[in-house]
Parts: sequence; C-alpha cells; structure tokens
Amino acid sequence: MSFDFDPIVGWPLLFLSLLVITLAGFLPIYFHAKKGVSIQRTVLKSLFLIGFLLSFGLILLRPYTYLDPEKDQVLVFEEGLKDSEIELWKDSLQFKKAVSIQEFEPTGEKIFLLGRHFTKEELYALKGQNFEWVLPQSHGELADISWKGYLRKGEIQRTGFEIFSSSDTSTISLQIPDFKPVKIEKGWNQILLEFPSRGQGRSEIPLLLDQDTITTIRYFVGPSKPKNYHFQLGFPGAESRNLANWLREKGERVSEEIRLSRETFLSSGNSDSLQVRIIDPSQLEQKEIQNWVKEGKGALVIIQVSKPEETAKRLNQLFGTDFQVSNSGSESGRVLKNGMNALPFAFEEKPNQKLLAESSIAIQNSTGSAIAMSLLETSFPLLLQGKEEDYESVWGTLFGLLEPDEFSSWRLDRPVLSGIPNEIQVFDKDSLPSHLIFETDTIGLKKSLINPFLASLTWSGETNSWISLSSEMEFAIYAYSDFELPTLHSRFWINELKANSISNQERPKSPISPWFGLIGMLLFLGLLWLEPKWK
Repeated sequence: MSFDFDPIVGWPLLFLSLLVITLAGFLPIYFHAKKGVSIQRTVLKSLFLIGFLLSFGLILLRPYTYLDPEKDQVLVFEEGLKDSEIELWKDSLQFKKAVSIQEFEPTGEKIFLLGRHFTKEELYALKGQNFEWVLPQSHGELADISWKGYLRKGEIQRTGFEIFSSSDTSTISLQIPDFKPVKIEKGWNQILLEFPSRGQGRSEIPLLLDQDTITTIRYFVGPSKPKNYHFQLGFPGAESRNLANWLREKGERVSEEIRLSRETFLSSGNSDSLQVRIIDPSQLEQKEIQNWVKEGKGALVIIQVSKPEETAKRLNQLFGTDFQVSNSGSESGRVLKNGMNALPFAFEEKPNQKLLAESSIAIQNSTGSAIAMSLLETSFPLLLQGKEEDYESVWGTLFGLLEPDEFSSWRLDRPVLSGIPNEIQVFDKDSLPSHLIFETDTIGLKKSLINPFLASLTWSGETNSWISLSSEMEFAIYAYSDFELPTLHSRFWINELKANSISNQERPKSPISPWFGLIGMLLFLGLLWLEPKWK
C-alpha cells in the first residue's frame, strides 16, 4: 500500500502555515523552560504540541492510499438481470462483492459493469470511476451491429455485427428469398452479411438466429440512378457485348469504344463523366487510362484476360496494387459452381482485397480508385439459360462494391437511435440545402470545411418509428428505441461517460478520513490545556 498527498492549499503556503504555528507553539515552551520548569513537563508539553501539529498537518495534506485493482473489485449488474448470470460471473471472476447499479455507491474499487441495458441516469453513478463493461453471454446477444441507412435500388447492403451463440449448430439468416443461412460457432462471432437491395422506399428485413428474430434491419432504398459505364476494348467478344447489354437493360448509361490501334478507333454512346471503365489488358498502356485511374476519377475493371500473371504484374507496377494469381493445376480451365467458366488460375487472398466468384475476381482500392481484375472467360451463357440471378450475383455484386460517386445521396452508416445524437450526411454536387425538415423539426445543415459538396446534421428525436424527411431527395429513417437495440444505446452512453471522465485513466484511490486529524487536534489541544493543572 502506498501513500500520496492532495494538499488543501499550495505547498509554499502549507509550509509557511506549519512554520508559523510551530514557532507560536514552541516559543512559550522555550520561555517556560528558561523560568525553571522541570525537564519532564517541558518534554511532555513538547510531545503534546507535536501531536497537535501532526493532526493539523493531516488535515492540510489530505493523504490518501492507492487501491490494488486486483484485490478491490466489485461487480455492478443491471437491474433485473438473472441471478444465474450474476452468480456465473461472480464465481468465474472471484468477486467478493456484487450490487445492482441502483444500489451502487462509489468507494474507489475497480468496477466490472455487467448487463446490456443501462440508462444515462443509471450510468451517472459511475462518473469518474474506473470500470469495464461486460456483456452477458446469452444466446443471441448482440454486441454491436451496423448497416447502411440509405441505398440505391440494386446496390449491395452490408450488415456487420457481433453475436454470441451458446450452440455450435446455430445459423444466422435473413428473411429474404434465396438467402443461404450462415453457420456460426459457439461463443462470440463476427459476421458480415451482404445482399442486394430490392424494391424501393422503406425496407424491413428480419435478422434471424435459427428461427428467432433478433432484430429487424430497416433502411431506405432510393430510386436507382444510371451510372456511366465505358467499354474500351481492342476486340470485343460475346462476353463484353452481353455484359454491356445487361447493363443497358438495368437502366445504366453505357458507351463503347473499340481501339484498333493508337490512331484508329470506333466508338458509340457518350463517354463523358465516366464512372466505371471496363477494358481488356491491351488498353493498360494507354496514358489516358493510366492518368484517369491515378487521378481517382472512377473505377477500373479488366476483363477478357488471357495471361493473368502478366496482367496482374502490370497492374501492380502501374497502380501499386497487390494482385497475385496462382495456377489451379488444371489446363482446361475452371467451372464454377454457378456454371461460369474461368481461367485455370485463382487470386490469392490479400488483407486489402475483396475476392468474388470463387476467387475469380479481385478488387482493391489504389490511388483513390477501385481496380478490379476478372479471370472469368464466359459468364454470358447463364443469361441464355435464364439464370439471370446467378449472373447478377457476380456482376451486380462487383459493380455494387465499386460504388462510383453519385451526384446526390444520403450517407448513414449506423442504425439511428432515439434520444441519442445521430449524424446524417447529405452529398449533393449541384446545391446543398440550408436546412431539412424531419416531421415537425427543422434542422440546419453544417457544411464540411473540406468537401464543398458534403454537409451534415445531428438529429436526436425521441420517437421510435419511421420518420419522413421533407426534401427533393426522398428519404426516411427509422429510429430504434433502447428496448429494440439496448446494447447500442448503452454503448453510446458508456463511451460518452468514459470520454468525459478524466479520472478513468487514474489508479483508484481511497482518501484517509479528515476526522482522524480533527479528533487528534481536539485531543492534543485538550492535553495542552490540562497539562499546567497537573501536579
């Protein structure tokens, strides 16, 4: 156990005060000794004075001791938590003390906070305390979850979350057609689900653990806006022609350019404002394309690859990517599960890349642009066989991941929580509004100092339902109550409490009661008063 001091006044003033009182006390003793008072009485009076000075110094210095976090620990649990859950954690961590958060009184111990649902008012008792948050390990417990609150029709929705399972045979699924359940392991699992957005307007998709609904994923699907795709090939084949026609049928703007030589080319459509450029390896040496990618003007897709190792190496040299392919051991090519044909090569997994179609397509962001390389030889036969869903599951996912910039859109990456400040971003290259109207609330927009086309607003309504936005860009959000997503609400308040509590980083300490000093002062003052009356 170690001691430290927190003086009630500054050190210079404290020493000066003690010096003055010491002189004022010892001078009378000195003069009494000069008058012939016995040495025994002089020593006794000096001891009483020293005791008084020490007691007075105890009050001025305010000493305290540091607590041992390993010995002084307390389990603070959520009101209404099951007794079995409390006992499990109390026994496993060997806590001697466990109290509910409503009965907790701060005493300086290291705190373990157990539970999923805490209000802002309950957590105020932990202000300035050193604590760690522990979630109950119950089946279906969500630690965190996120998804996009706004998508264009046909874009890929991504839902990432952490969930606990008490079984090693459970599965996670979404209540949408043809979604294949994902098997999860016993314990905590990190899950990422990807699926195309369907329909338009408000969308609600239940998230299921086995057959039970954990929560409902709600987001808004805006109308699809045509993107600009430009095919620039040395020689177009059936694969590129069918891909271009498929994009046109989806409502996208498609232009084509056949570059026979440096000076000779054929083109169709308008190639202004390019967002996605689809080329074959022969076009990589075009300076125009190289500069376009390096300036981050759009996404690049390389198809009709015949020598994958050489193409991957050249891409790495030009744009700093890290594509690497390995031979699958077959000379005749690969047939994927969906029926597509690919070269007898596969991309090796890299931490900064996304692989699709059984490692036949790789995507990497570089120099501000997304670059994708495809090893597919033929995929268009699926369209001829009526398997458009399988075809779209590959190419639709690829173009959804590339996500070219739009002229106007909403950006919302997390669920909106009622009663908590939520940031919503608005992107518009034409003109940003000065304010937006949520039902009856008018909220001003704050423009970004870095991006002139980006603005944000903070909304913290108390409702727990769909909220329509009055704007030229149709949009609605759903606000989740603390009963629908209790963990996310608790996480926000806990993070805010820790961010505003400087003492969280300090060692826990226990002050020595000032009553010891006060009682000591009164005791020794009394003895000094009584000493002359003793015979």
